[in-house]
This record gives sequence, C-alpha cells and structure tokens, in this order.
Amino acid sequence: NLVKSKFNKGEINTEDGLRIDYPDFWLHVRPSNTEPVMRIIIEGRDENLIGSVYSEIKEQL
Repeated sequence: NLVKSKFNKGEINTEDGLRIDYPDFWLHVRPSNTEPVMRIIIEGRDENLIGSVYSEIKEQL
C-alpha cells in the first residue's frame, strides 16, 4: 500500500481501511461501503499540514 509506506512512522491500524495516527494529525483512507469512491479523512489543528498531507495522499492513489 503506497499510502501506508509513505506515512509509516505513525501508529497504523487496518481494522477498517487504513488509519494512521500522528501527534499532530490522523488520517483514514478506505473504500466507501455505499459508493464506488475512496474516502480520505484527515483531522488536525494545522490547516496547512492537513492540506499537505491530503496532497501527498492524492498523489499516491
């Protein structure tokens, strides 16, 4: 998994897709159960960091 290898320094959980926790943010990537799309969820306090992480994930998918 490209996203998993890119963000491999965080705490990884694969129970429901791929969730990776870092001290400043967390991300969750998984296929939708109801639509033919991938869900990308990122939460954190720094909007610039979130934008950067989102861009990196989009490049990997």
